[in-house]
Amino acid sequence: MGKDADKAVNIILQHWTGDLDALAILSNNNISRYARKVGADYKLLRGDVFREGLS
Repeated sequence: MGKDADKAVNIILQHWTGDLDALAILSNNNISRYARKVGADYKLLRGDVFREGLS
């Protein structure tokens, strides 16, 4: 490992397009709790943030 390995930051990205229904909200809560548990940052990306056809 390089000298900067101890400075690594992990992130969990979750993407959702459309309204957050009950299952999506539960999933969001689950993933964000997991990120905290493993010491990772968490980001929920909403909407059409990728190229068309890539979701």
